[in-house]
Amino acid sequence: MTDISNSPIGQSLKRREDQRFLTGAGQYTDDVTLPGQTYGVFLRSPAC
Repeated sequence: MTDISNSPIGQSLKRREDQRFLTGAGQYTDDVTLPGQTYGVFLRSPAC
């Protein structure tokens, strides 16, 4: 039988990024701007 007393399954985990995102200080991938960055757009026509 396997000892599951140290298993992380079913346990709460402290997330390090929560405080940043809860206070509005987190940075998302959409917030990143790089030099020479280009953008792409998809335009679809309505279905007939």
